[in-house]
Amino acid sequence: MPGLHHHRDADLAAAGGGHRRAPRRPGAAARQRGGASHPRGGGRSRAALPALFEDAPVGMAMLGFHGHLLRVNHTLAEMSGYAETDLIGRTLDELTHPDDVETGTERLNALLSGEIRTYEAEKRLIRSNGEVAWVLLGGSLVRDDAGRPAYLIAQLVDITERRRVEAELARSTNELRRSNEELERFAYIASHDLAEPLRTMSGFATLLRERYEDVLDERGLRYADHVVGGAQRMRDLIDGLLEYSRAGRQAPSCERVELSTLVSDIVAELDARVQERGAVLSIGELPVVSGDPMLLRQLLQNLIANALKFTGNRAPEVSITADWTPVACRISVTDNGIGIDPGHSERIFEMFQRLHTSEEFEGTGIGLALTKRIVELHGGRIWFESEPGEGTTFAFTLPVAVPDARPVRASLTA
Repeated sequence: MPGLHHHRDADLAAAGGGHRRAPRRPGAAARQRGGASHPRGGGRSRAALPALFEDAPVGMAMLGFHGHLLRVNHTLAEMSGYAETDLIGRTLDELTHPDDVETGTERLNALLSGEIRTYEAEKRLIRSNGEVAWVLLGGSLVRDDAGRPAYLIAQLVDITERRRVEAELARSTNELRRSNEELERFAYIASHDLAEPLRTMSGFATLLRERYEDVLDERGLRYADHVVGGAQRMRDLIDGLLEYSRAGRQAPSCERVELSTLVSDIVAELDARVQERGAVLSIGELPVVSGDPMLLRQLLQNLIANALKFTGNRAPEVSITADWTPVACRISVTDNGIGIDPGHSERIFEMFQRLHTSEEFEGTGIGLALTKRIVELHGGRIWFESEPGEGTTFAFTLPVAVPDARPVRASLTA
């Protein structure tokens, strides 16, 4: 370290290390005969310290007040690529990457002045072969029985692999973020570019159906209906893509949401469908949760609409219930519908995955993928319990509202 490369012999003598020994103070022999003494504030005997030093699984070094290495263990020698004898008398600065030297010097001076008691830093170590190793360096000042500074102890942990993994993870995360941003931009732009020709196609097909009904035969009218229906399905698909893209574009807000009120509003909006199907809905006591009101509305609306839709010819019976702890809740939407094969537990939440044809049940294959994304954005999880022909329960977890708290990961399990 700059300004700390001299007085090597004084350092060696002060610590009793290296090739010189400090003069034995009066009474030292008596202390050795009478029992081991303890360092200031320490709990282990001095006799145990050499073994702890030499056998430590991390690099250990004893330094004098001027930064010279007085003693090193075998692990540090292996880490640096130097022989132990070659390290004695050198400074850590000589082994440190130039860009990391200044910080190390400042910390050492702060230790010696008593400004700090210990320090920890990540720095680069230059090995004997020129390779760079990342180490976690910890340093502390050791005092003698009288409370006077005796020497410095440094611990060095090789974190090269950890830093490599972190760098790789950071690169992968950045690439994934860029890919997601590009995908979202593509979905947004493509959907808007597709919307106009779809409206044109649907509009002209509708005009053809209305104005030329007397001219077209039954097959021609059916073709016009197919065009209008296909355009509407495409429009629904585009809207679904936009909703899915929008849901992951920014972090959800954190507001207190009364699920009872939210579910009541959704049921009121679906009243025409409820009346048409002769459905019976049962709503249990629901908690107040922390989350984004608009996203939670989409989530519950999708699940309730699905419960009303996938019932075959029977009248739908749908129940919305909940149970909760002080920090998390589980919401369940149960129906008496056609059921789902448990083997589809993963596939059903993937984009564009449909278990039925559009002739059997209309849909885009985006709804459940969107519900999963919304739940995960709130730190929860979603799953279903079902058997074919026996109805289905979709359940998900959410954080319960806590005043002035951010969302926490829901901990209830299936």
